[in-house]
Amino acid sequence: MRRGTTPAFRRDVSTAIHAAMVDVLKIPEDDQFHVFHEVEPGNLVVQPVVFGLPRGERTMFVSLSFNRRPAEQKAELFRAIVDNLRRTAGVPEEDVMLVAYETASENRWAAGRVVDPATGYDERMTAPA
Repeated sequence: MRRGTTPAFRRDVSTAIHAAMVDVLKIPEDDQFHVFHEVEPGNLVVQPVVFGLPRGERTMFVSLSFNRRPAEQKAELFRAIVDNLRRTAGVPEEDVMLVAYETASENRWAAGRVVDPATGYDERMTAPA
């Protein structure tokens, strides 16, 4: 996102994204790790109209990383994220660009995390539907 956002705005963005991930992906409530990267306005070049929709100054690129999920669930996640961002942080849907990177569960490590070998997910979760 462009430089100049407030800590409160970034907290609202984080809350919106995390709530969608908890609701849709059923991740544990404490599985929250967000990194914000702000760039100088001239270092984020976005055409005023992208894919036929006007884009504003709050245009942001959200990158997510998680285990493989069904296409329908990822579409539901995008919908939940943009709805939450609009309600919680005042970010219009047109200003949200999202990409999800799926990695196999054996490529993820964190101290204290226990992966259920039957599901490939944190033992506090169930496999996605």
